[in-house]
Amino acid sequence: GESDDSGGPGDGRNGGSGGTGRAVEIVAASDFDPPPGDESEHPGEVNLAFDGNSGSAWATESYDDPFGVLKEGVGLLFDLGSDAEVASVRIAGDVGRTEIRYADEPGDETGDFEIAGSGSEGRIALDSPVTARYWLVWITELPEETGSASLAEVEFSGP
Repeated sequence: GESDDSGGPGDGRNGGSGGTGRAVEIVAASDFDPPPGDESEHPGEVNLAFDGNSGSAWATESYDDPFGVLKEGVGLLFDLGSDAEVASVRIAGDVGRTEIRYADEPGDETGDFEIAGSGSEGRIALDSPVTARYWLVWITELPEETGSASLAEVEFSGP
């Protein structure tokens, strides 16, 4: 008989550290600034939020007013390429507060996405693991000192 060797090449990825799940690859991302935003938020820098270099970051524009006055927020929409189970999201950068939202299709407005969890920098554990392709990191509060938020690295992890 033939030997059944489960786990072919490419499965040798080392898991994350300290009990976090396997990293989920980000295939693409885009800025997400629906009306009343101007639908563009530094699109040329989006890749800096998942380039593996925490020294580079995607930053929002600077705002004089806190979110909730002119607009609800701003964020990045991540495409994982296919449905993936996500249990936590790690955010390196400088954000006041974010919501982690998800959807099966890339929506046009925040309401198209369900909320899975919220927090600020660091590892945000979702309320429960969710399987979806599209993930929105939605910044709802800016750091008070700067009036601008930045995402240096965003990492999605499975259970």
